[in-house]
Amino acid sequence: MFKNKAPHWSKLDNVAKIFPPTTSQSDPKVFRFACELKEMVISNLLQKAAEETLKLFPYFSSTLKRGIFWYYLEQSNLVPIVKEEDLPICSRLYDRNKKTLLFRITYYKKRINMEVYHALSDGMGALQFFKVLVGKYLSFAHKELENVLVDYDTTLMEMVADSFDRYYEKPQITKKKLVRAWKMKGATFSFERLKVIEGVLSVSELKKIVKRYHTTITTFLLTVYLQSMIAVSSPKDRKRPFTIHIPVNLRTHFASTSTKNFFGIITVAYSYRKEDTFEDILSLVDKTLKEELTTDRLSIRMNQMSSLEKNLLVRSAPLFLKDLGLKFGAYLTDLETSTSFSNLGIITMPKEMIPYIRLFDAFNSTNKMIICCCSFEDQFVISFTSRFVNSNIQKHFFRVLTEYSLKIEIRSNEVSNL
Repeated sequence: MFKNKAPHWSKLDNVAKIFPPTTSQSDPKVFRFACELKEMVISNLLQKAAEETLKLFPYFSSTLKRGIFWYYLEQSNLVPIVKEEDLPICSRLYDRNKKTLLFRITYYKKRINMEVYHALSDGMGALQFFKVLVGKYLSFAHKELENVLVDYDTTLMEMVADSFDRYYEKPQITKKKLVRAWKMKGATFSFERLKVIEGVLSVSELKKIVKRYHTTITTFLLTVYLQSMIAVSSPKDRKRPFTIHIPVNLRTHFASTSTKNFFGIITVAYSYRKEDTFEDILSLVDKTLKEELTTDRLSIRMNQMSSLEKNLLVRSAPLFLKDLGLKFGAYLTDLETSTSFSNLGIITMPKEMIPYIRLFDAFNSTNKMIICCCSFEDQFVISFTSRFVNSNIQKHFFRVLTEYSLKIEIRSNEVSNL
């Protein structure tokens, strides 16, 4: 599949630099993909699939190192050891005191899981690895699939390319006033424990509802999410804007097949007004997304994100000073953020493999609450991850969807504070 030789080490991309200094016990900066098959997973075949997939994606064998001025990724000979799932969802992967891979592969009954440290890759980059992994497993488990490939058309050099650096143009500096966002409140789970609540519903049925409003699935679900946050908030708290950060896959706007991080963030902010209807909020969300999801606007944001690391003074500062600066920047960003919403879109697999797969889903670690969603065939999965014991927002969100006569399968993990 790939002919070029991968470099022995590589620098972190622009976005990845924020993750090592801001990794914590409450948010280990880990995300997970899962594939639910229609049969029990065979561990030794999954181990074989993991080893074969890593040969195609040698960049994923990297470990994270600390330099004098920056963190960097170094190739290793480490091999992932596939195990039955025995840790809480999205548990810590990066330990500065240990040389470890930045991803793990586990299984439980019919599910194959892959968890990734965000400094290594973003969702769309890691998804390519995961799809090949699932495809390799199915080809080992079923003789009739042994010649079916999940192809990823790229080279090793393109796979490890820093696309932020490739498309960087010096931006015009603009000042932005910090606006504190509405925050979720309540008791939280301790340590690395996340509550996961997800709903599985029909893509075709959801599209029928969305079509009534002449909008997109993302716009519709963002509006339901905003409405749910408003419903559980107090009149006093509603004085602050409800702000949702939305990761955007920049590969759809700028040619790239990199498996490194290459995403931007756009923001939907809603200031509560008592007289606003669902349609009013939806119209605001729709307008914001159309304005922000353009190549020009994304380019401006991308260049602003990259400009700091291009500054000579910043580049020459030692790593511990950069860490302090990045932590402070992340703190300010957090003040302006209520939550995040990520729609990974449609996940595809070769048609020969579709009968063996029920669905895909995705989760992300967080110190607040996050929604991740994706679809496979007619299965649309909406996954909440949350640190909060209270589940009122999730309940309201799914209750609104059921009011449209949507049939939803609700699933949750078991979590305690022990």
